[in-house]
Amino acid sequence: MKKTISQARNLVFLAILAISTIFISSCEKTENQIKIRINQFKQTAVAPYGPVITLSAQQGDEIGSANWSAFYDQIVGFDYEIGYVYDLLVVETEILNPPADGSSKAYQLKQILSKTKVDESITFNLMLKNDLINYVKGDAVSGYTLLDEADIDCGNLCNEFANALQSNSKLINGKFVLNSDGSIKLVELL
Repeated sequence: MKKTISQARNLVFLAILAISTIFISSCEKTENQIKIRINQFKQTAVAPYGPVITLSAQQGDEIGSANWSAFYDQIVGFDYEIGYVYDLLVVETEILNPPADGSSKAYQLKQILSKTKVDESITFNLMLKNDLINYVKGDAVSGYTLLDEADIDCGNLCNEFANALQSNSKLINGKFVLNSDGSIKLVELL
């Protein structure tokens, strides 16, 4: 009888060990070191929860090209500063069973490979309005911001800018430069 109970305990122990091993391995994460280039400015984009300002990034073969993509995830340990192009080495972790509203990847800064100050005369384009989404907040009196994150200096284009935002135009883009104070200056409506 003692032998049968002992054998049963051993079988239960082995079953629990097997189930635990399967459960733990299904929750494992895979990690890769990748290079990411972060652009000098953030871009407007639409996330599942609404309009956002997000990092503009290149990865893999896109690095060095004219193609930049919205980068919705955070890079833990990375403190972004507008006006610089960064080359980063990050650890990308694939989360095999992410939460329903979460990303399937997590990013951790391993090393800043380079941080290059960009000349303030370099222009960049931003979407300001797209169909029903208006990324610009404020007015001519109180001032304009890009989703309350970046101040917009509309300079001598303020009247044209205000008219464009109030129009029925479905798409409004602007060409900008960076000001030394971190705000963005509108140089042309597109």
